[in-house]
Amino acid sequence: MEGVESRSEQRGCISCGCSSHFHVLEKADPASREPLVLEQCARCGIVYLRGYDSTFQAELYDYYADSMDKPASLLFRELNRRRYRELLDVFGTKLASARRRLLDVGCGYGAFVAEARGRGWDATGIDLSEAAVALAERHGVPVTKTDFFKLDCLPGSLDIITMFELLEHVPHPARYIARAAELLRTGGLLYLTTPNFASLDRRLAGTDWRPIHREHLAYYTPTTLRALLAAEHRLSVASIRSRNVSIAIAKQKILRCFGRPPAGNAGSSSARKSDQSAREAIDSSRFLRLAKSGANALLDSMGLGNTIVALCGRV
Repeated sequence: MEGVESRSEQRGCISCGCSSHFHVLEKADPASREPLVLEQCARCGIVYLRGYDSTFQAELYDYYADSMDKPASLLFRELNRRRYRELLDVFGTKLASARRRLLDVGCGYGAFVAEARGRGWDATGIDLSEAAVALAERHGVPVTKTDFFKLDCLPGSLDIITMFELLEHVPHPARYIARAAELLRTGGLLYLTTPNFASLDRRLAGTDWRPIHREHLAYYTPTTLRALLAAEHRLSVASIRSRNVSIAIAKQKILRCFGRPPAGNAGSSSARKSDQSAREAIDSSRFLRLAKSGANALLDSMGLGNTIVALCGRV
């Protein structure tokens, strides 16, 4: 990535550069002899991976190639498509412009881009993973392998920039926020999501919490993310909320309380499938959707939701 130090040259916190930190946790990494060690900055409070590498590690994202032969119905799930449509409707009500130019940064294989274009948006995506871009191209989604900082785009020319689960993957996050502010027009919107290190899931699962792995360089809470966004004077933070909880993690915690060891851990493939099944069941029931809405309101009030969702306006 442009303008960042190599591992041997990096100093201090991944965000503010402070050299003072606290040890948070250590976790064995099956892909490496070295464990994953997380530290918390004593100044800004952001948690980051010790020895993080500021250059893009393409091999960490080769898993996209494993989906090359999957049918579109599995890649572009209807449940996710409905969520995207709801989000696009929110964007539409907040935009004064009819241009609807949207850029999805770190878009993977472009599921959101595909849905936005299907709804009439002028949407494109960028990603640094060749495997992700190849998968998008296979399904006709306009995604390019492009560095956000080298993107050929005029300042103030975009209406919406989205960053789904991106910020945890990148070093020097303030540069990404500043770049987004540069490209957005006045009145444009920045929407981003990232795992919540203060979540109930993380507290229950400990080192088994699914987001703790080599791909993720930094971890945020609603408080630290708000401070990061508020530091960019060209953006106004409209909302920062947290939502969702893992049914699989809650179930495993309950089993342990009754002395029954669960099968697998919170990060296992069986746990992911269990959560996916739970999402589909909730979505198909009006009663369960209402219950989920109430649970999310409670989680948000305490900042314990598994995912942080932030919306900012360009001023």
